[in-house]
Amino acid sequence: MPAEPAQPYLLWSDYTSMIRRHIVLIALVVIAGTAAGAAGIRVAPRTYVGAAKVLVTPTGVGINNPGGNRAPAGVDLDTEAKLAKSAPVVSRVGTALRTSQNGLPDRLDVSVPPNSGVLRFAFAAPTPAEAATGANAFAKAYLDDRQAQAAAELERGVNLRKAGLASLQSQLKALPPPTGPDAAAIEARREVLTKQISAETDAVDALANTRITPGRLLDPAGLPQHPIAPNKGVWLASGFSAALLVALALAMLRDRLARLVRRPDELERVYGLPVLASLRPDALAGEDLGATALAHAAAELVAAVPPGQRLIAVAGASGGSLTGPATAALGAALAHDGHEVLVVFAGVLDAALASRLGAGSSGLSNVVLDAAPPRRLARPVPGIPRLRVLGPGHEAGDAAERFADPGEQSLAALRAAADYTLLAAGTVMTTAETGLLAARADTTILAVELRRSTHAEVRRALGRVAGKGLLGAILSPPGGLTAPRSRRLEPASR
Repeated sequence: MPAEPAQPYLLWSDYTSMIRRHIVLIALVVIAGTAAGAAGIRVAPRTYVGAAKVLVTPTGVGINNPGGNRAPAGVDLDTEAKLAKSAPVVSRVGTALRTSQNGLPDRLDVSVPPNSGVLRFAFAAPTPAEAATGANAFAKAYLDDRQAQAAAELERGVNLRKAGLASLQSQLKALPPPTGPDAAAIEARREVLTKQISAETDAVDALANTRITPGRLLDPAGLPQHPIAPNKGVWLASGFSAALLVALALAMLRDRLARLVRRPDELERVYGLPVLASLRPDALAGEDLGATALAHAAAELVAAVPPGQRLIAVAGASGGSLTGPATAALGAALAHDGHEVLVVFAGVLDAALASRLGAGSSGLSNVVLDAAPPRRLARPVPGIPRLRVLGPGHEAGDAAERFADPGEQSLAALRAAADYTLLAAGTVMTTAETGLLAARADTTILAVELRRSTHAEVRRALGRVAGKGLLGAILSPPGGLTAPRSRRLEPASR
């Protein structure tokens, strides 16, 4: 089966795989960001808001409602809300609080509750006492200023009326006595002026007795119990969100800087290394142990390996779990093709794979250290004829070190044990023995894990196995391979 074409886009599984690879980094950054948000809550300055409510009424002087507005009492509350932050009011507040006027309007918010004649003064301050004092000071200053403005307007009206009254009185005094032919006209003029003087006098008296009603403090500000800032939810959510974004960016950057092998075509394009098979995640989970997935690789191996040189090493480019399953699957493919195959594990054998293959406790260490014949120690794989497996044994480390010796005679025994002997050499980068084992083989196949193996690891692995007939590479998916299922054996019929 030919290798699958390069994937031109990223799947959701690619991102989840990246997250799993860097889960520790992401978790640490997110925890640090959330902790920073919590620390910010503790060190950030507190902001309290005191609120006072003022009932605004017509002053009784002048025109209070120049047009349509929201006030039932006939006062333009939108205008009054702006006047509450005017310079005269702010000046009165600064004097009352004995503080600078700069910044006071910015700390005040004047709002009008719907369908009401009320102004709400909300003043922000770092302490509850300052917040309540500031709100009450603004409310009182607004009422005092409104009182003063109405009084000044009333005084101007009284003075204007008095001036008109004085003018009428002067005209009355200037009239001549009602004699002669103009007596009737003079008398009529006198009566008109007298009536006008009387009306002006009544108007002056009415203005002088006008009661100014600027409004009243309906609800004075009390001490606020809780600050409005910092908002715990906002700070924690912001810290968590920012840290998560930074963590994901760092994970992606780390992936990029690590120069991971991301697509199958990179190996052939960069290193001239052909891809024999690109495995799917469930390629090894079937009953045939992945033989179908590696049929093409088996055919390439049979065509490339000459008779007498049939010790093939499968070495991993990076630390992972691909080498063992890939070697077993390649052996299964060769066995399905009619060849006698012996799979030898030089390193640690995964428990699930060992159970599926039926590997025994004896293994390579007995062959190397005790000169035991491989054919006698190898165990047949259930369900796959012509495929046998030899585990690492109890002293795998000593055996691998001795097996790497060029003078070791166990190589001939392993070659003679089957048509093809596949050596699962482990990871080239893990120990020096693994690289030497791969170098002793007749042909080497490199196992590369997409988006986990780096280009640096591939280069170093190629350097260690160079000159020994490197056949190609087997690729595994980013998320790894599904473990092989143990085969249930039917009881023997009696």
